Amino acid sequence: MNLSSAHGASNGVVTDSVIEEIDIKTGLVMWEWHALGHIPFSESQVTAPATDYPWDYAHVNSADPGSSGDVLLSARSTWTLYDIDLHSGGVRWRVGGNRSSFKLGPGTHTYWQHDAEWQPGGEISVFDNGSDPPKEKQSRGLLLDPNLATHTVTLLRQFVNPTKTLLATSQGNTLSLSGGNWLMGYGGLPNFTEYNSSGHVLLDATLGREVQDFRTYQAPWNGQPKSAPAVVAKPNGAGAIAVSVSWNGATEVATWRVLAGASPSSLVAVADGAKSGFQTTIAALAAGPYVAVQALNATGAVIGTSATVKD
Repeated sequence: MNLSSAHGASNGVVTDSVIEEIDIKTGLVMWEWHALGHIPFSESQVTAPATDYPWDYAHVNSADPGSSGDVLLSARSTWTLYDIDLHSGGVRWRVGGNRSSFKLGPGTHTYWQHDAEWQPGGEISVFDNGSDPPKEKQSRGLLLDPNLATHTVTLLRQFVNPTKTLLATSQGNTLSLSGGNWLMGYGGLPNFTEYNSSGHVLLDATLGREVQDFRTYQAPWNGQPKSAPAVVAKPNGAGAIAVSVSWNGATEVATWRVLAGASPSSLVAVADGAKSGFQTTIAALAAGPYVAVQALNATGAVIGTSATVKD
């Protein structure tokens, strides 16, 4: 395309952003929308190249269908959230960027943002990267209230890591959880943080060195290792045995049951202990010297048994 109007090359190349609704059963495209023709070049915050390198002028990175024949889009390269009419494809309104339909209240500006999602009451959650190049000191999770009557946007809630300065140059999300909690993933950084409804940190963790995560989600997870529980037994004086047990990756263990006896074939239950952290240590009054441990779930069923060891 001729990008002279955007101070780019006269024979330049543009990257379009395309949204499709697809019928899964038939594979048919039910609806399709293009940034080209709907978002003008003048809204881009990215300088058009003077070469034929592709210009990613809009970079739509999320799409969330609304309840009134519309879809909410986030365009990273324009710093703008768009409400798109599903029937005409036209832009109903914009939040942010250089053509905002709303007056932006304090703290509501976003830069290079990702993951705009509808929330109850017409509110919008979004992950504000604030970087690449940096426009803010930290990436933030935001809950915005766009008032269609007054054409103003108010910041309802802001989530910022209180102990680390985290500035994600790409990706990321702000996810509403049941019970009012929020989960924020930092995309290009390996960090993720869970907040309660008041903004206090409940979990602050990383996925590993140099790991990237476009979106972070929370879901039920169950782990039952193929390996057996690991156990170590040592005499503890006065006829007692200190039994330490762990089962890496097991999520259903509620109780450990210690078995002991004079031979591997004569083991009997001598003690129970609730699971406590990764490794649980139980003091059992038993002569031994052979010891094994059973893993019990919440209903008392045996879900794993260790090898038999000698103290």
